[in-house]
Amino acid sequence: VERTKVRRSLGLSDGAPIVGMLGRYTPVKDHRNLLRSAAIVCRTYPEAKFVLAGRNVSPTNSELVRMVRTLGVEAQVVLLDERGDIPSLINAFDIVALSSTEECFPMVLGEAMCCGVPCVSTDAGDAAQIIGDYGRIVPKSDSAALASAISSLIGLNGEERRKLGEQAALRSA
Repeated sequence: VERTKVRRSLGLSDGAPIVGMLGRYTPVKDHRNLLRSAAIVCRTYPEAKFVLAGRNVSPTNSELVRMVRTLGVEAQVVLLDERGDIPSLINAFDIVALSSTEECFPMVLGEAMCCGVPCVSTDAGDAAQIIGDYGRIVPKSDSAALASAISSLIGLNGEERRKLGEQAALRSA
């Protein structure tokens, strides 16, 4: 019920695969990499949506909006600013993606896994140790690899993705 409510509040359907990225707008979060990946993913999955949230991740960020327009993914990308409802937002996602070039301990991965949401991340900081076998790890700054990993999770049927999320939740407990 909460998942549907959040999706509707964002203008997103229940059936569309939703990939979320949570993180402030800064070069180390590499939003450009995620957006390039989104453009690749949407060639195969045009119904997919990418929801990005964090400080200065909003329609008022002209640099970010320019990237979205240049890549032609305006219809697939939702830009939100900082949010106070992160657990509800994560539960509305099918996949959480992290495209960072640098991290220490990316807490968003643990938060997503606790919510039973499978993750795709670049190999930054402790991401690989956090995710283990219950998501996907790709090289930093490799948009094609990130897109392939996201697509592999979108391509799972709902039951397979739910099971992967449950395994991730057990790992994070």
